[in-house]
Amino acid sequence: MDIGEAINRSTKDIVKSLVLWVGIFIPIVNFWAIGYFLDVIKTTKKKTIPEFDWVNQFIEGIKGFVIIAIYMFVAVILAIVLMMVGAMLNSGIIVMLASVLSMLIYLVFGLYGFAGLLKFAVTRNIMDGFAFGALTKRVLSVDYYITIIGAAILGWVPVIGPMYSATIYGQLD
Repeated sequence: MDIGEAINRSTKDIVKSLVLWVGIFIPIVNFWAIGYFLDVIKTTKKKTIPEFDWVNQFIEGIKGFVIIAIYMFVAVILAIVLMMVGAMLNSGIIVMLASVLSMLIYLVFGLYGFAGLLKFAVTRNIMDGFAFGALTKRVLSVDYYITIIGAAILGWVPVIGPMYSATIYGQLD
């Protein structure tokens, strides 16, 4: 992970970084921001900053959102089933265990969903976002967690944070 390259790329075109940062917070426009974020990930190894392609990036952002939404929808259904079982058994301990299991399910599905999003960013094949064999290899990688934690912390830096995070994510193999 080349942090210097990520910072350099984030500040190279501050206007694009600013537009991405603002776009994240505006409903509907945030689909475009997801698509642009995915383009930044895809072009990281080329060391170029993608141009704005509003329509295509909006469509790709919706696809990326769908990948995450499917993972989280499955997690929600599993959590509801667990909680219903706990409630039907009328046991506080079972409900508590169901709650803990639900949190673990959200964590695992979130990790797979994000790995799927990163894979989609590179290949642009939505089905690659659900290739569990390839995703499992990534999810079990220590580099994946180091990258996620580092990018998540520094990704909150105003203006350059999202571009920085996308560049770091793009460095994952």
